[in-house]
Amino acid sequence: VRSRRQRQMCIRDRIDPADRRRHIGYLPQDIALFYGTLRDNLNLEGAALSDEELFEALDGVGLGAWVRSHPLGLDMPIQGNASLSGGQRQAVGLVRVLVQDPPIVLLDEPTSSFDQTSEKQVVDYLQQWLTGRTLILVTHKKVMLSLVERAVVMRQGRVIMDGALDQVVQDNVVSCLLYTSDA
Repeated sequence: VRSRRQRQMCIRDRIDPADRRRHIGYLPQDIALFYGTLRDNLNLEGAALSDEELFEALDGVGLGAWVRSHPLGLDMPIQGNASLSGGQRQAVGLVRVLVQDPPIVLLDEPTSSFDQTSEKQVVDYLQQWLTGRTLILVTHKKVMLSLVERAVVMRQGRVIMDGALDQVVQDNVVSCLLYTSDA
């Protein structure tokens, strides 16, 4: 009988890393930009993406008009992370996931540096874009919960609630009220 670790290693060894990258889009909390153009920073896989495809994703995350207004557009120079604000860097990271077009999407605090208007635009866009995809979302923001049907609440690395979003939110509010009233 194989141990759990042996089964995991066996599965991991059978999946080509290129397939994992193609099928799983990941947006970390902190986005790293590199020296080059905006186009280079958006298209990390070097796919043959048209300007229209890039602008569709840029419009979805609220950067389209800003990029169009720059004299060099998609070819504007990026000088690493200092070139863009935190919200703009997060938007660039989100565009990377959008143009990758993966069936599984992992988002870690995807709008933590966005203002409320930009965040609403991104949530509205993602609600349509995520159709037919699996989303795993890490967030502390209530507005982001509109993207999910199920929620898992963790505390100190342990699952303390798991279920339908409405039930978990209701139970979490009751739990928080009980917790604060005990103090």
